[in-house]
Amino acid sequence: MNMNSKFLWILAFAFGLFCLSCEDPAPNDYQPRLFVEAYLFVEEPINGIKVLQTQPIDRVYSENDALIKDAKVIIIEGNDTLILQYSDSQPKGYFNSDTSYKVKAEKEYKIEIFPKSGGKISGITKTPGRTKWIKSPPSTLQYPKDTLSLSKSDDLEIEWEPVNKVNFYLVRVTCLDTLEYGIYLNPPTDEKNRRCYNAFQKYEQMYYNNTMWGFVGNTK
Repeated sequence: MNMNSKFLWILAFAFGLFCLSCEDPAPNDYQPRLFVEAYLFVEEPINGIKVLQTQPIDRVYSENDALIKDAKVIIIEGNDTLILQYSDSQPKGYFNSDTSYKVKAEKEYKIEIFPKSGGKISGITKTPGRTKWIKSPPSTLQYPKDTLSLSKSDDLEIEWEPVNKVNFYLVRVTCLDTLEYGIYLNPPTDEKNRRCYNAFQKYEQMYYNNTMWGFVGNTK
C-alpha cells in the first residue's frame, strides 16, 4: 500500500467517526410531555376527563401506560369548585362524584391540574348555548331492516336549531345492543353483540367502545 492510499484510509476513518458523533440522541433520551383530553356536555355530568403523557416512538402505544391517575384535577365555574376523582371504568378518566351537578350552558369553565411530578396545567373554555330538535331521531332505530334492499329511510334524517357563534357540531352516535345477544347463547352470557366491530378485535379500546364521533358543519 502506498502513502497516498494509506492517507485516504485515514481520512475515511476520521470522516466515519465524525458522522457517528453527529447522530441524533438515542430514543431512550425521550422526555414525556403531559396533555389533557376533555369534553364538557351541557346538561350532563362531568366525566371522562383524561390526563395523559406522550410516549416514545420506539414503544407500542398503551393508553393505560399513558394515563396519569394520581393527579389533582379541579374544575371551577363561578362560585363552584369541583374536585374530580379518577375511575378506571367507562368512561375512563376523572369525574365529578356529585352526578346531580350538570354542565351549564354559556358558562366559563376553568380546569386546573396538578400532577404529582410537579407543575400545573390549566385551561379555560366556554360552553355553547342550548339547542332544540327540529326533527329528532326515534328512540330506537333498526337499519337496515332488509340487508338486500337498502332503501332510504326518513328515520335516518335529523335536524336541530343552530347555536349562535357555533360553526361545527360534535355528533356522538352510540350503537345499542337492543337484541341482548348474550341471552341467546348456550349457556347464556352477558356478552354484547360486537359483529360490527370485528375489524378492531385486536385493539381492545376500539373493540369495546361502541360510540363513534364526528364533526358536522351544518345542522341537518
